[in-house]
Amino acid sequence: MSVQASIDISFVREQDPSLVLAKLLGCGWSEKFNEEVMFLPVNGFDDYDWTVLRGADFDVAGFLEDVRVGGRAGIVLVFNDVAGGEFLISKKSVSMSLSINRVVLVDRVPDFSWYISRMLPAFRDLEISSIQCEMVC
Repeated sequence: MSVQASIDISFVREQDPSLVLAKLLGCGWSEKFNEEVMFLPVNGFDDYDWTVLRGADFDVAGFLEDVRVGGRAGIVLVFNDVAGGEFLISKKSVSMSLSINRVVLVDRVPDFSWYISRMLPAFRDLEISSIQCEMVC
C-alpha cells in the first residue's frame, strides 16, 4: 500500500515565486536529481505536463525568469542529493509532495520535521501563516 505525503507552507503576504525558488536553491536544495531536471514549463502548468531535461541542458536563470513572469513554479528539488519531491510554488504558498527517497520516522510515517527544518532557512525573512503536513495511506 502506497503512502502520499505532503507539506504545505502558506505565507502572510504574497511573494515572488522566483525569489522563493531562488532562496530554496541557495539553501541546499537542488533542481538536479540523477543528472536530470523535472519541471513544469509555464505553458504546461495548468495541464500538469511535467518536462524532463538533462541537468546540463536546463537553464536555471531562464526558468527563474519564466517563473517571475508566470507567477508560479513547478519543479522537483532534492536536498543534498538525499531526499526531495515535487514543489509547487505560488505567490501565497509552497506545496511539496514527498516522493524522492522519503525520510521516515518509523514504518511508513514521514519525518516531516526533517523536510521542514531544511526548508525554513530559505524562508527566514518571510512571514509564514501556516504549515500543514499530511499523510494519506
